[in-house]
Amino acid sequence: GAGTLIAVTAPAQFAMPDLALHPVTGVLFGWTEAGDDLFTIATGTAVVTIIASPAGTFGTGLEFDTPGTTLFLSTGGGVQTIDQVTGAAGPVVPYVLGPGVPAGGRTTSMTRRSTGAFFATWHTGSSDPATLVTIVPATATVTLVGALTLAAAPVVIDCISFFNPPAPPAPPAAPAAGDPPPHG
Repeated sequence: GAGTLIAVTAPAQFAMPDLALHPVTGVLFGWTEAGDDLFTIATGTAVVTIIASPAGTFGTGLEFDTPGTTLFLSTGGGVQTIDQVTGAAGPVVPYVLGPGVPAGGRTTSMTRRSTGAFFATWHTGSSDPATLVTIVPATATVTLVGALTLAAAPVVIDCISFFNPPAPPAPPAAPAAGDPPPHG
């Protein structure tokens, strides 16, 4: 499909390496590269509002858990939680690398499937080919899925996302035994 430019959000030095859409409220959150700032973006106007600049963070993978109660940031050394209101960063849970995951790497983006599984791109350098991994945010366990390739050529990628449609509405309740049938 075609995209529509809403507005230019900020100067080029305000790089936004990852975005996360709150699964319940629809608020769009992001992370700046230069200042390590947590911010929101008004999706109708593209106005950026900085929430905070938590000290000691470095990350590019940002994603919510399924109910939207916890915002996770994958950093250069592990995974931490970020308070959605204050921007305060929780302690870093160091990565636990599974077999085949290249040491010395970091995520460049992170996303969540509707099943709750987190996927991320994993790089060992800025221009190195990426691998696809899964991450368990609570334990920072990283499991290799495989190298990202296109026509057998390595791919350098800096974004990843799944479409997570809202859950369908619940079906109407069945009438209780002895209730008259509905009129229609």
